[in-house]
Amino acid sequence: VVKIRRFRQVRVVAAALSNQSGESTMTIPLKDGWKPLVMLAHLGGAKVPDTQQIAIKVKQLDEFCRDEDVGPVDFIKCDTEGFEYFVFSGAKNLLSHHYPTIFCEIEEPYLKRQGVNPSDLFNLFFDLGYASYLPTHSDKLTPVSGYQQRGDYLFIHPSRFPAGLSNTEQIETHKL
Repeated sequence: VVKIRRFRQVRVVAAALSNQSGESTMTIPLKDGWKPLVMLAHLGGAKVPDTQQIAIKVKQLDEFCRDEDVGPVDFIKCDTEGFEYFVFSGAKNLLSHHYPTIFCEIEEPYLKRQGVNPSDLFNLFFDLGYASYLPTHSDKLTPVSGYQQRGDYLFIHPSRFPAGLSNTEQIETHKL
């Protein structure tokens, strides 16, 4: 897609993000025993039928940003099929200095596959001062104090709020 669309601002990196650097195994489910379902690939996991496993390099997001001289980060979209806690555990420097807004899919069954409870992920953000929200269908963000349901969550640091907005009230997205 990068080549076809001629995205010059996109660079593909053959690595995954985690809380430590090194190597890991990526498990890719297979449909009909042979078609890779790449969108459901995840780090770790036991070798079971109808999966393919490949070795992959892993890096901490903090290390990647430092090594690649990535400037301030304002926004992160993360959907790593249950590995979100480890991705953000490896990004504490970035999170505590740049306070990027995080748009993150959270699915309890996928987190539990990694031995993580949703509260672990929420507490990681809460410890850094972030507030959490569920987007609604009416262009509003509803504050939540933890995991409510499968889906997308926003984590926003109060320093990102325009003056006059509170992190405890429902927010209209056009005000952000």
